[in-house]
Amino acid sequence: MNFEQATAYLTSLKPAGIQMGLERMHTACEALSHPERAYPAVHIAGTNGKGSTARMIAAMLTANGYRTGLYTSPMITDITDMILIDGVPVTPKEFAACVTAVRHAVPEGLSEYECLTSAVFVCFQRQKVDIAVIECCMGGETDATNIIPPPLCAVFTPIAKDHTAFLGDTVEEIASCKGGIIKDGCDVICAASMDEDALGVLFEKAAQHGATVHIPVAGETAEIGINGTRFHHNNREVRLRLAGHHQHENALTALQTMTCLQRRGFRFDEERALAALSAVTMPCRQEIVCESPFVMLDGAHNPHGIEALCRTLEEMPLDTLVIGMLADKDCDSCLKRLAPYFRRIICCTPPDTPRALPARELAATALQYHANVSVISDPVKAFTDAKKTSASIVVGGSFYTSSVVRKAIISE
Repeated sequence: MNFEQATAYLTSLKPAGIQMGLERMHTACEALSHPERAYPAVHIAGTNGKGSTARMIAAMLTANGYRTGLYTSPMITDITDMILIDGVPVTPKEFAACVTAVRHAVPEGLSEYECLTSAVFVCFQRQKVDIAVIECCMGGETDATNIIPPPLCAVFTPIAKDHTAFLGDTVEEIASCKGGIIKDGCDVICAASMDEDALGVLFEKAAQHGATVHIPVAGETAEIGINGTRFHHNNREVRLRLAGHHQHENALTALQTMTCLQRRGFRFDEERALAALSAVTMPCRQEIVCESPFVMLDGAHNPHGIEALCRTLEEMPLDTLVIGMLADKDCDSCLKRLAPYFRRIICCTPPDTPRALPARELAATALQYHANVSVISDPVKAFTDAKKTSASIVVGGSFYTSSVVRKAIISE
C-alpha cells in the first residue's frame, strides 16, 4: 500500500469503534514477531498533559544522543505527526510500509487504533530506536499500548474525570485503570499536583509491583505567561516556549523522568536537556498562531484541561470563543467555566468524528451561561466570522475543532 491506501485502510477500521482490552494486540504482536519487545520504553498515562510531557522527555533523550521514538495521540495535524523519530515525523513511505506489514500479518479483527499502534511498534523496530516514549491514548491497563513489556518508567500526569463510560465514574476507578501501566521493576513518576485519591491508588499499585514512586519538587517559578514559562531547576534557569501554568509541572515531571533514567544508565547532560526542553512546541496546546488578530488554539476538552486554559485566559483580553465539543464530554462544566471570559461565543460541530456534539445542542448549553451565543456549524467558517469583529480569538473544546482551524490558518 502507498500512503493514501494505508490511511484509507485505517479509516475503514473506524466502524469498529473503541475496543478496550489486549487480546487483539496479543494476536497482532505475536503475528508480527513482537516488535514491541525490540527497545526499552517510557510509558505515559494521565488525563491531561500527556502529550506535552511525552514530547519533553523525547526531546531530552534525543539531545543526549539517543535515537528516540515518540508515539502520541490523538492526531492533531497529520497522522504521521503522531509517530516521530528524533522529533521528525516518519515519512509517508515508511508509515505505509508499517501499516502494510500489520495488514498482512493480521488481515482482520483490529480496530483503527490497534492497527495504528501495531504499526508504530513495527516502525520503531525498523528504525532501530534506542528507546521509545509511548503515550496511552485512553486509560492504561486496557489501552493497546499496554502490550509493551515492563517500561523503564511509568509516568503519570494529573488524573481527573474523563472517558467515564470506559474508565469508571470516580477518580479512584480511573486511576486504577491508568495505573495498569505500572509493572514489576519500573520507576513510577507522578505529577506534583496529582489528585490525592488518585495518588493513593497509584502508590498501592506501585507497592504491588515493588516499584518506587517519585514526585518532583516544584521549582521556583519566575514567570508564567502566554509567551512561555520560566522557572529554576537545580539552580539553572529553565525556559519553555509552551504557554500555561501546567507546562511548568509537565516540565518538572519530564525532568524527574530523566533523573530516573539516568539512574538506569542513560546519559543526562543537563545543559543539553534544558536546551532541548526550551525548544519543545505543541500544536493546539494553548498555541498562539496569530498576533493580529490574536489567535490561540487549544484542544482542552474536559474540566481539568479547561481549568488550565482558564488560568492562562485570566491574563488576556478576549473577544470571541469558537468552540466545538464531543458529545461524551462534560460540556456543561466546561462552558460554565469558560463563558465569563468572552464577549461572544460561536458554537460549531467538530468535523470527522461520529462523537461530535451538534453545534445547536452545544449552543443550548452555552446560552445558560452567556447571552451572546451564535451557531456556525463549520469550524473554519465560524473562525472566519469571528475574525471580522474580533481582536482576540480562542478556538477550542476539542482537538478535532482546533486542528481543522489550524490547518486552515496554515494553508492561508
